[in-house]
Amino acid sequence: MALEGKVRFEEIEVERINIVDRNGTLRLAIANTERSPDPVINGKPYTRSGGQMPGLIFFNDKGFECGGLVFRGRREDGGCSAGTSLTFDQFEQDQVVQLSYDDEGGKRSYGLTIMDRAPVPLAEVAEKAEAVKRMPDGPSKDQAFRDLGAELGIALRLFVGRNPAGEAVVMLADSKGRTRIWMRVDKDDVPRLEFLDEDGKVVYSLPPGQPR
Repeated sequence: MALEGKVRFEEIEVERINIVDRNGTLRLAIANTERSPDPVINGKPYTRSGGQMPGLIFFNDKGFECGGLVFRGRREDGGCSAGTSLTFDQFEQDQVVQLSYDDEGGKRSYGLTIMDRAPVPLAEVAEKAEAVKRMPDGPSKDQAFRDLGAELGIALRLFVGRNPAGEAVVMLADSKGRTRIWMRVDKDDVPRLEFLDEDGKVVYSLPPGQPR
């Protein structure tokens, strides 16, 4: 039934819905795995890191991706491979805030992650990132990713959640991504607080003298 420009359905079944501005700029895509949009940087599509997943992808006023909600889950070798991720991107960059859940064969982690990124538009390094992805796996590729991360100023600053070891943790890092405060309650319910120097050495801990 049409009423004042609106159409009502009791149920609709589609593979993808695009929400656009009046000028056609894509602002939100709701899609299955196969129809999930590729990242587009300066009008050129790129391969999505981690592969395609169903969910919602957000786009800013310029039509650039700026975050999203994606999810997956399947049985695999008697266990499961599952995850959900809600991310928010820095302008013309990648994610800086993430709320996530990940489960690989019973190794579960979930929590809030905060990252720093340099004010370098992703378009300036997109081709370099694609070249690194095409490199054969090995130490050279790992080093290339580290070098690229340094160029982009990527630094994990905070994580609050549960790690795969079953610990409830709060991790705080400096501007270089080096862990400086580590607070946890381990799987045996033993609490610990540590302060670390730039080289990762514990300089103070509570309880004092307890091995890490």
